[in-house]
Amino acid sequence: MSNHFKNNVDLFGLDIFLKKNPFKSKLGDLLDEYATKLGPTLANKGLTRSQMRRFYQELKSIEGRLNGSLEAIMPLVQMFKAKAHYASGRKDQTRVPLEFVKLIDVSVDRLKGSDKEEFKAFVKFFEALVAYHYEKAKE
Repeated sequence: MSNHFKNNVDLFGLDIFLKKNPFKSKLGDLLDEYATKLGPTLANKGLTRSQMRRFYQELKSIEGRLNGSLEAIMPLVQMFKAKAHYASGRKDQTRVPLEFVKLIDVSVDRLKGSDKEEFKAFVKFFEALVAYHYEKAKE
């Protein structure tokens, strides 16, 4: 991800927050302060319900494979990130906004070297994001 991309996409400070705090210890703050703002913002930026649902289903599928350590499924988590980048580069109506890609980037980067509880907390955060996004998004 280029510096231009990082600097020009606003996530209400989530990227800075996640550098200092893990998902699992600050889940309440993440839900209250970030999911409530980012969900509607992603909808306003053009992320559709179908797109959000597709990524959420993918994340739940990865979670379903979490039997041991997070390290065992990290390649799938990294592919989740790659799929977001791919979807942002499309030239049709299935293109996802850069804000969504940055959200996935900073989240997956936070998960590197962590544990399965951290991953589960991320899934909960993403689930809340889906809910707040859904109320404002177009189909």
